[in-house]
Amino acid sequence: ESFLLPLPKRNPASHKGSYGKVAIFAGKKGMAGAAFFSALGAYRAGAGLVYLYTEKENRTALQTLIPEAIQEDLEDRGQEIADKTVLLLGPGWGKDEEKKNILLDFLQRKESRAARYLVLDADALNLIAESETLETALIQYALLFPVILTPHLMEFSRLSHCSLQELTEKREELGEKYAREHHCVLILKSHDTMVFAPSDEGQGRHFFHNEESCPALSKGGSGDVFAGFLSGLLCVLQEKYGDRPPKDIAFQSACHAVRIQVEGGKRAAEREGEHAVLARELPHYFALAMEENIEKEEER
Repeated sequence: ESFLLPLPKRNPASHKGSYGKVAIFAGKKGMAGAAFFSALGAYRAGAGLVYLYTEKENRTALQTLIPEAIQEDLEDRGQEIADKTVLLLGPGWGKDEEKKNILLDFLQRKESRAARYLVLDADALNLIAESETLETALIQYALLFPVILTPHLMEFSRLSHCSLQELTEKREELGEKYAREHHCVLILKSHDTMVFAPSDEGQGRHFFHNEESCPALSKGGSGDVFAGFLSGLLCVLQEKYGDRPPKDIAFQSACHAVRIQVEGGKRAAEREGEHAVLARELPHYFALAMEENIEKEEER
């Protein structure tokens, strides 16, 4: 883990614009929780502003659950995305034709441009797994802009068209191959999560294996929190290390997010009980784990 950049302290001269903008497309009708968890995760990681693009039926609940988030209309998405630091698509999103078209428009950059970083989670991954057109568009997009994919093993089985048994036997090999061929940072989530990133010739291998696990995280909503927290971390590392290549920041953020997730989950389990931890509680404990990592870096 010595390759990881230190997690930075908050800049004392900063303002909300210093720590980026996260645009989150999440939550089909009846799944407001996915949007809430993602937005809360992004804010707890340190993002300056979070924008939610979700179904109209979810807005009243979300205004109450997380008034800090700015709610936007799906119809206005094109003109609004260009200035965003991170675009997160997929948590609890659904797989209808409208969502497929939105994803394709972003990958083909029809709307107005690209956010600096793209994070694809959950239903965004399922849509890609079902469409050669989307997969091709993803590959072309990722040649130009940093993309992070966050599948668990079942989602990756669909993406890679490999059986779960084959994944179990050759997880590292298949993950590295997919990341290389799709030019993406791949977070292959499991009890021991692996992170892969394509590396330039002569630069060595970009791979991180977190062998620590936390069964308290095996609850609905924890993946939504993780995707949001990762998006917020991208903003924080971009503010501090913006002179580095964006794809390097993407890999660094992915590795930090994986570590913090497990450390924060263990904190939550100690406090709430391993069986009792709820997704809504995780952002708080992730943030405490992140702060502890920052303090350790300061002491060195």
